[in-house]
Amino acid sequence: PTTGRSLSTFASYARGAITARQPAQMSTRTPGCQASATLNMNINLLILQPKGYIHSLCFLDTARYLRHHLRRHRIEASISKNRPRPDALNIIFGAHLGMPAEWLVEFQCVIFNQEQLGAGGPDLPDEYLNLLRNAHTIDYDPANLAAYANGKGVVPGYPTRTLLPSIVTGK
Repeated sequence: PTTGRSLSTFASYARGAITARQPAQMSTRTPGCQASATLNMNINLLILQPKGYIHSLCFLDTARYLRHHLRRHRIEASISKNRPRPDALNIIFGAHLGMPAEWLVEFQCVIFNQEQLGAGGPDLPDEYLNLLRNAHTIDYDPANLAAYANGKGVVPGYPTRTLLPSIVTGK
């Protein structure tokens, strides 16, 4: 697993995920110059909200914070509720509330984990832990990385593990 990636590295991953589904377009400002290449990249900050569950609104601040930092890097992002977009990299908030596992196959998804993992954390559903095993993730807390690595809950594999502080600070 990869940890501690900056936003520009994460953006490179996102571009790769999106361009696998839609072709890149070259800028005409400087023909043939790779430095002026631009990509049509869409990011959908997706908040899952089960019917009648108002507490999902707590994810809105984090989604807006991430959108702000993406825009600082000239990456446009939208915020939506309950609807993944096939033309976008979907960064999903609230996956522990019931994200369908098939979304990992049908859409480009990154789970933004805001739950404490391991000792002292909530008893999370096995379905959510399986999602974390198989999905690219962003995590809010460096202490959660131990839970990804020690077999108590989530085990690392191919998916990329990124920490939010490293995304926005580049450290």
